[in-house]
Amino acid sequence: MLGGVDGWGAVYTGLAAGVIGVAIGLLVVALLLRWSTVRLLSTTAPEVSPAPAARAERTAPVPPTSQVLDDSLLAGVERRAAAALLLDLQARGVIVLREAARGRAPAVEIAVPAALAPAEAQMVRAYLDAEPVAGLHQPGRSRDARRGRLAEALDEAAWAASRRGVISAPWRWPSLLVVTLALLGVLVAAFLIVLVVPNPASTALAIAALLAFAAVVAAVPARLGRPHPTTDTRRRELRTLRASTAASASAAVPSAGPAPVATAGSAPSARDLVALALFAPRATLAGVALPGVPALTLHDLMRAADAGSPRFRLAYTVIDGISFLNRATS
Repeated sequence: MLGGVDGWGAVYTGLAAGVIGVAIGLLVVALLLRWSTVRLLSTTAPEVSPAPAARAERTAPVPPTSQVLDDSLLAGVERRAAAALLLDLQARGVIVLREAARGRAPAVEIAVPAALAPAEAQMVRAYLDAEPVAGLHQPGRSRDARRGRLAEALDEAAWAASRRGVISAPWRWPSLLVVTLALLGVLVAAFLIVLVVPNPASTALAIAALLAFAAVVAAVPARLGRPHPTTDTRRRELRTLRASTAASASAAVPSAGPAPVATAGSAPSARDLVALALFAPRATLAGVALPGVPALTLHDLMRAADAGSPRFRLAYTVIDGISFLNRATS
């Protein structure tokens, strides 16, 4: 081990202090990036006068179109977007969810492929790993491959939302850069912890830096993309829907406004299921059976259509890139 020789302890302590300084700087950058994706709702925001059709769509408790994808981005629940979209499509009669074969995700029978919007078709294609044509489709067995496809479809949905003025440009490269530097910092901090153990001061600083780098990865947003001011009304509705759904999730009866959408003890409607998929605590979903498929619960669908942790994907992308460069140069 290094650090046991007189005179070198101060050097390693200084190095460790520099590493923790970098870690704190990166943490500040990560928090600033996260703040850049947030737009607070003003209490006196002026109401934009939309077209009548747009007003009717925005004030619906659960949107009747592919706005489900936009809502998942606005509410910060994009990991649940695919499951919510599948339930929304079933509510609209576009698809029918079927019981899963052994060891596979729930099957999808596409009834009206022409009714799929481009973003919807892309998400269904990612879930099935097949073209969304009429007929019964069974997703593949590889959960990791399905997660990767769904994550890519969500990236495309975010850019589509940006082009429609829902959010700002959802760039990923700033987060990738921050995560890359944080992972390199983890390696340096680990080196100091392992090789400079005889020096307590540098070891303590290195451990603190390691924790700070971990906080950077946890704090950095998966992508940029700040909500546009015109979405304030819909964001307020989603906040209300989230609160009422969470409050009634134990009975699987979300409320989407002043009038309840279901009565206590009744089975959730198709629209209620979309709200549950977006906002209900996961622990409450195992007992919610899907209509017509009693063997399939909402928890099963959420698990099958989960795109995975976006921050884990960021870290994996960086590690995979570093591994590729290492193989290419060796």
